[in-house]
Amino acid sequence: MISEENVWVSGQPIAHGTVMARFRIRGLAEGLLRVDRNAELKLATGPLDAPRTTYEDMIARVRGIADTAAALIDHHS
Repeated sequence: MISEENVWVSGQPIAHGTVMARFRIRGLAEGLLRVDRNAELKLATGPLDAPRTTYEDMIARVRGIADTAAALIDHHS
């Protein structure tokens, strides 16, 4: 890989076919370069240079706390 460029900017609309990034490779491509359709895409918020937490992770953490609290309430009832 020679270079990569982020094209899409946070806050811009995303639709099918939106160019999100460009990559330059060294040499000739042997065939059409394609996106890995199995790549995982998750949504997160916050500054780009800060550690990320996905919404799924936040939900799992809150569920874990709620389950622990429920067990404590049931145990002391």
